[in-house]
Amino acid sequence: MKVKVSALALLMAISLPANAQTKKRRVSAKAKPIVTVQKESEKFEGMLDNTQRLFVIDSTVVGKSDAATAIPLAKDMGEVILYNKVFSDKSLPGTYLYMNGFGNKCFYAESDTLGNSRLYCREKLNGKWEKPRQIKGLADDLKYINYPFMKSDGETFYFSAISEEGLGGYDIYVARYDSEEDSFLQAENLGLPYNSYDDDYMYEEDDINGFVWFSSTRNQPEGKACVYTIKSAEKRTNYDADDYDEKELKALAKLSRIRDTWTTPEQRDAAMNKLRSIKAVAHATGSKNNLSFVVDDELTYNDAESFSSAESRQLYKSLLALEQKKDDLYATLDSKRMELRTRDKQGKSALRAEIAKYEADYDRLLDELKNTANKLRAAEQKRKR
Repeated sequence: MKVKVSALALLMAISLPANAQTKKRRVSAKAKPIVTVQKESEKFEGMLDNTQRLFVIDSTVVGKSDAATAIPLAKDMGEVILYNKVFSDKSLPGTYLYMNGFGNKCFYAESDTLGNSRLYCREKLNGKWEKPRQIKGLADDLKYINYPFMKSDGETFYFSAISEEGLGGYDIYVARYDSEEDSFLQAENLGLPYNSYDDDYMYEEDDINGFVWFSSTRNQPEGKACVYTIKSAEKRTNYDADDYDEKELKALAKLSRIRDTWTTPEQRDAAMNKLRSIKAVAHATGSKNNLSFVVDDELTYNDAESFSSAESRQLYKSLLALEQKKDDLYATLDSKRMELRTRDKQGKSALRAEIAKYEADYDRLLDELKNTANKLRAAEQKRKR
């Protein structure tokens, strides 16, 4: 099956407002600690010179509680979902958890009435959820932790929290997860322009297709949030403060106009086109026997019969097999990392060597996947010319 983006669909996308933000929202004292405007301004100024360069291709206003369902992340990369939709004890209303793509492991936080948060992990064995296991490491000054998300590497963990050191409301943080120690390393504020004086939350990342989403109540009326879609870069870069006057840099740090983050309108159109193709394929098929494959900016295949030659069809089938092998190897690696915590000193030494081998195999498999995809794309593009 071929998914092709029409000129009409592209024209409609271009004609949409480049910035879906509207009215400034007021955050109540209940939603965050009382922080003076002067202190907020000082924190903002302190972060300004390290404002990350983002390529924000789209923004959509939704209900604040609808942000999770507005993010089109593939289910096999995991999902952020309400705790009470998974567990029926109804004990944690408003709490979100991250469920991995296999549906057998989740992370979430519990907060007391003072906002002190403790992070937990639960695993499903033999079809039953085990008791929660507390994971240590996050600082006590991070209050009301919520909206967790684990990147596909199994180590990079994003979440939102309220802190006196933050800009205001919820800020997005990132921490590294040490599976051997079952704890987190020091969390870092994600900075500008991800964070603002209002609530910034629900960070999710598709690091295979290169997209990031996060939600924010900045410049929104009560009960609304803006979901930003970002085409991620391979390497983080910051804006060079010397290239902008203060007003321009502050506007970029606040995402005042997402059009200002585009290098060219054509690059934005291409990114939107790719995103639209991925969405279409994800909607059309949820089967593990298919894999969406982007041939170019206008064309995506999602089954073997769409390819133009026997050689390409065989490469596609090889790609499917490699994807399945990657999933199986990752599951094994995750299991070994969990097992490491239960071993004694001698057992840990032997298991670390085994894990290192699995990690090397996983890296080689990723390279093989990339090379196979490049061969397949080159073969199809050659036949199109």
